[in-house]
Amino acid sequence: GGGKAAPNGGGKGAPNGGGKGAPGWRGEGATTRHLSQDDEAKQFVQMLVQQGKHVSVYTIKQHLASLGFHFPRCQFLQHFDKQYKHVRAFILMFVNMTGLCTLYDLQRALCTMLEVQRFEEAGMGPLLKFPVVQDLFQVPADVHEIYCITEAKVVDLLLALKRRQTKMNRANIQPEALATFVAEQEGVPKQHLGLKIEGWGIGTAMKYRGNVFRFQ
Repeated sequence: GGGKAAPNGGGKGAPNGGGKGAPGWRGEGATTRHLSQDDEAKQFVQMLVQQGKHVSVYTIKQHLASLGFHFPRCQFLQHFDKQYKHVRAFILMFVNMTGLCTLYDLQRALCTMLEVQRFEEAGMGPLLKFPVVQDLFQVPADVHEIYCITEAKVVDLLLALKRRQTKMNRANIQPEALATFVAEQEGVPKQHLGLKIEGWGIGTAMKYRGNVFRFQ
């Protein structure tokens, strides 16, 4: 008769009413539920990316849980988790491979690896907000664009600084001095460069030992 307790009345508690807690979300409706998880996850990721926010497996799971999917196991989430871990591992490998790395070069390498034009197309949000990138490069939160400077340009500036140091009878260059010199030459705050200097050696004419560039 259409009352609140009607079997197919469509109310929130109705067996086939489609509400978040409806039994139709289980059992025979499992396939539909999984598709719904995929769709919800994709839409949520697109929304976060458009808002310029970082996307992680945790944030996706939290969103799905808020919709009633307390044990999300959708294909989209599995693929995202795998790619997220891949990107994180690539970043660590890229930065640790050399003694000098720029965020701009890292971004280009990631785009090549992911086969995208812009990192945001990978669905993880801005590279500047990727947690491991924030830890490694320490770029201020108010910076929203990656500064365009390559490792090759930094090495050119390092050689220029070396010539200046030679005239002053100084053989070694501290990494901090190099970063300061690059910032001065580029006319931007040092923290905005996206420059990571650590590890072993740059080029063939110099060695990196004990946090000092020693020229041969």
